[in-house]
Amino acid sequence: MILKRLRSGTARVQRGLAVVTLACGFLMMWGSARGSNQSESNNTQVRRQAIEIDPLLPDGKNNQSIVVAAGRFSSPQTIEDELLKPGKFLILRRRVEMYQWAESRAAMGGNDFQYNLGWHRGQIDFFTFKETTGHENPLLRYEEFTKRVEASSFGAFSGDGLLRSVQNLLPISLTPEMLKDPSLKIEENKILIPRSPAGGDGPALGDMRVWYEGLLEGDYTVLTRQVDERNLVGANSGHAMVLRVGRLSVDELFKAEAQETARVSSGLLYMGGIIFFIGLYSVLAPLASQITLRPKIDLEGAPALALLCAAVSAVAVVIFFVVGQLG
Repeated sequence: MILKRLRSGTARVQRGLAVVTLACGFLMMWGSARGSNQSESNNTQVRRQAIEIDPLLPDGKNNQSIVVAAGRFSSPQTIEDELLKPGKFLILRRRVEMYQWAESRAAMGGNDFQYNLGWHRGQIDFFTFKETTGHENPLLRYEEFTKRVEASSFGAFSGDGLLRSVQNLLPISLTPEMLKDPSLKIEENKILIPRSPAGGDGPALGDMRVWYEGLLEGDYTVLTRQVDERNLVGANSGHAMVLRVGRLSVDELFKAEAQETARVSSGLLYMGGIIFFIGLYSVLAPLASQITLRPKIDLEGAPALALLCAAVSAVAVVIFFVVGQLG
């Protein structure tokens, strides 16, 4: 009797999760279509107000106006660390991972744990493990950081506010010439630092990999609301702006923004479609034995249900895509 109740309770939970998954997939697709409409409308409004300016010639009449400025973002300073030679970085962020022990709960659950060696960011404290013996992690020799130059300029504007407002950094492509120690290997754009000088054929406990993201000195295009003749972007790190590599015209910048918005919206739409399919299949799974596509298609049971759910999900994706395009 107790076992029957447990099974009944588990089935109810599974049905509830299936419905939640189905709803999440639907909401993601709906949000994709709605977000696409709103983004397109916002981009159109901003494009109408945007003024193209020369960052070498700041003008007070543009204060509080939405401006597009293409120019040189530079600094007289350089940034370096223990591994990299001084470089013309405006921002440099270091990422570090170590080949170390990690604890996870065993597949069977309960109080059983398993331990595996793998690449993990930061330092995993093995003293928190249930079984510490044989799973000791060495100390991490390099820490992660984010550095910014103290003085920079964007044309005749100060670059300080721009640097504080930058959110997305690009991967730094590493070359042997950039390293202080040319004997270190670069694999998958990461500096490999073996714990033992002798090294080996594969990763060993304590080996580290270091990679970087950043903003290099160069040409950029900024879309923002001009603060004053000295500061294109305000001191507040949350100042809204768009920063793109290269010197772009107003039309080129907004075209790139529209493409980025469409890419993000499409990714959300397709992910929502997949989640919707999983939820729909889970909801209808108890009826799988009653479903058949014969005689048109030689499928029945679970395969037939999967095909039907895929078709319904595909139709839903197409409908929301069209709604997003039409507005």
